[in-house]
Amino acid sequence: MLAQPDISICAIAPPKGEQLGSLLASLDATADSVAVEAVILCNGSEPPYIADLDKRFPLARFITSRPGQPLVRAQNLCLRHAGGRYLSLWRPDITPLPGCLPALVAHLDDHPTTAIAAPVLLDPGGGELLPPPRLPSAFAFLWKFTGLAAAAETGARGERRRAGEPGWLGAEAMAVRREALLETGLFDERYHYFYHDADLCRRALAAGWHLAVAEPARAVLRRRRPAGAILDPLPEAAASPLPTSPVQLLDALRFLVHRALHRRPATANLTLAGMEEDRP
Repeated sequence: MLAQPDISICAIAPPKGEQLGSLLASLDATADSVAVEAVILCNGSEPPYIADLDKRFPLARFITSRPGQPLVRAQNLCLRHAGGRYLSLWRPDITPLPGCLPALVAHLDDHPTTAIAAPVLLDPGGGELLPPPRLPSAFAFLWKFTGLAAAAETGARGERRRAGEPGWLGAEAMAVRREALLETGLFDERYHYFYHDADLCRRALAAGWHLAVAEPARAVLRRRRPAGAILDPLPEAAASPLPTSPVQLLDALRFLVHRALHRRPATANLTLAGMEEDRP
């Protein structure tokens, strides 16, 4: 019987393979330090480069979903197929630096009440993109959607306080304890694209878990985040919803309602225990 991986890296295959190949190469270089598996979801069909990556990286498993799965559901499908003690969503254009994954695993091992941990995310210039110090509020969304936030440079995030627990962590690079997901459920699929990660963090905090930035763990974002994206997840591609789009506004309102009413996911099977139901 194969040993359980320490950490499962879950990613959605992009149209082109360069970034995913770079991510898998960095994971392969880490394999001697921690037991790593990669679960790569092809949304609807396998891009042509997948066959080559499958041969080069035995640590990766490639799965194919039904066509046109929304982002949040695709991420849940990835998580359901992951077998690690810790489940980590990862953007293909974010590269973990040497020692990143061992540091994430060590932090979660040493802090059993931490549900979700993330590395320190660096922009291409080396500046730190620290997470927000609190969950999004009505005031924060007003700041965002009135355009005031667009005047602030995102690089200023690196000047925020380091001390204390982050308010929430983005799904672009987060590691989640399996036991916490069994308690809180997976991402709420009523969200279209935005703030589903903030909602998961909200539910984890409400259940008594903690969030953390694993300080020694560092990863590099290979392209700049647009100014004014302080409250936004990283856009998946150029065709992704633009900041302050109607989709983002709808998800923001949904988050505020869920936070006020302490809502849990609507679908009962959004847990790892129900993983067989949604295997493609």
